[in-house]
Amino acid sequence: MGPGFVILFWLLIAGVFGIFWMAGLVIFLIGKSKRSRLMMWLGGIPVASLTMIALAIAGLIGFGIIRATNPRYVYKDAFGERPSADVTTIRSKVYSFADEAHVFLTFRAAPETIHRIVPKYLKKVRYDEYCREMSGNNLTPPPWWKPPDQSTNEIYLLSTDFGQGKRFATETTVMTYDHQTKTAMYFYLGID
Repeated sequence: MGPGFVILFWLLIAGVFGIFWMAGLVIFLIGKSKRSRLMMWLGGIPVASLTMIALAIAGLIGFGIIRATNPRYVYKDAFGERPSADVTTIRSKVYSFADEAHVFLTFRAAPETIHRIVPKYLKKVRYDEYCREMSGNNLTPPPWWKPPDQSTNEIYLLSTDFGQGKRFATETTVMTYDHQTKTAMYFYLGID
């Protein structure tokens, strides 16, 4: 399911929603002009209800967008806990739409923290294994995110086969740690 299909689907839903809202508004206005309490109720209830639903949906979408721009929340979503006191210099970039989502995250932390938060489903690999198992993608990472290289101390990886992901059909997760700079890099890509 591509982005075009998702956009068309939500436009269809919005169109049906709009038709019911407009019908309720017309019934309400006719009832108001004819001084009919029944028509005002029959039109007013759907207008008020649909307006509240639309505001709630817009609020949830807005909350999700704002939350995705806050690196501390991105960290919490990635590792299931708030950043501890030794976690500093957190930066993130998140994108999610239709059938794709990706996260770039970097931060500094003590080795103990890294070993505690590394997701259990990631396996530690050597650089040559990373190169062999890492699935290709056409994403351009932000300038502050560095992929692993030969000198990377620790590389953790999960690259699922199609249909084996938890939230998407296929998922790739990479986490690296550099002992010298105490910098961790985290990357997630999910595709349907």
